[in-house]
Amino acid sequence: MLRVRQAFKTDFPQHKNAQISENDAGDTLQVIGAGFPRTGTSSLKAALEMLGYDPCHHMVECFNKPHQSVVFANLINAKTSPDATPNELNHAIAGVRAALRGYRAAVDAPT
Repeated sequence: MLRVRQAFKTDFPQHKNAQISENDAGDTLQVIGAGFPRTGTSSLKAALEMLGYDPCHHMVECFNKPHQSVVFANLINAKTSPDATPNELNHAIAGVRAALRGYRAAVDAPT
């Protein structure tokens, strides 16, 4: 970790919530780990949570909270359907925002 700090000339939180206050979290994600599934996203989730970006959303959340799968499917349908109205797309986006509310980070599909 010391080499990382020296390389980037920055300091990282040493433990949970070390430099991230509750006021900073709000209703928006602070970190999005964009990548393909099966490429270390579980490890990335664990690392982000160790750095204080918890909870971190991961695809496994959709297994524990099945309604989230429906929310993400609605967004995909609204984005890919040529017949979708702007209102349907806005509604789908609002659904995803609501599903991710309270998470500080997200990795893996479908996020």
